[in-house]
Amino acid sequence: MKKIDINDSFDLLMNGLDNNGAFLNTYNTTQNQPNTMTIGWATLGRAWGELSLTVWVRYSRHTYDILKDMPVFTVSVPKNDSLNTALMICGTKSGKDADKFKLAEIDYIKGYLSGSIIIKQAYLHFECETAYIQSMEPTGIKADYIHAKYEHNNDYHIMFVGTIRNCYITE
Repeated sequence: MKKIDINDSFDLLMNGLDNNGAFLNTYNTTQNQPNTMTIGWATLGRAWGELSLTVWVRYSRHTYDILKDMPVFTVSVPKNDSLNTALMICGTKSGKDADKFKLAEIDYIKGYLSGSIIIKQAYLHFECETAYIQSMEPTGIKADYIHAKYEHNNDYHIMFVGTIRNCYITE
């Protein structure tokens, strides 16, 4: 693992999200169970004077049930299209019902932060401490987005703002 400057990670993250997404990883310490899901939304920025990464997870997702109670999460970004099949599987299967790591043929390893995991086969990794959780207010969402993303299910997202503690690449 080679730590990198966060400024060097922006394009890598955006390219990953534009391709087929990235892996949002959690580890349920009470059940000793890893979890990952595919995300297509993430924002790098600064909050409370620290570098941050914001991810969105729907209430209905198994990941939400784990993430809301865990102090850390990670985002692992594949290099190019190397893990497209794994991303598709992790975006369509629930960790409640299946071992996504086995189905997607991916492995996890421990990160630097206690309780964090990363996807071994991915390239870029962000380890974050959860700093803020906020549910989306439907009245604050642009009508076009309501129509396109929520009109048929009302399954809104929760924002998880994480303070970035480590950013690194693996070969």
